Amino acid sequence: MGTSCERCRRRDEQDYRNLDDSQKHFLLTMMGDFQHEMIIPKEFVQRLKGDIPGEIQLETRNRNSHTVRVDKTQEKIQWKFSV
Repeated sequence: MGTSCERCRRRDEQDYRNLDDSQKHFLLTMMGDFQHEMIIPKEFVQRLKGDIPGEIQLETRNRNSHTVRVDKTQEKIQWKFSV
């Protein structure tokens, strides 16, 4: 039997997976040039449990939004910005 902290973490993960896609979010500080593409961090991919949609809507702090295409290969998962 797991500790209460483990149970809470598992419950939170289950609740997150059951959210409507429009309610899922994450915050990531990005350093470098990601103007055209970016490799998605492994931690974020693990959080999604491999359920990666073909397109993702990104929203900035000032509420600008961008639709990006997601490409998945054996080596990496990345998104490419549509111009």
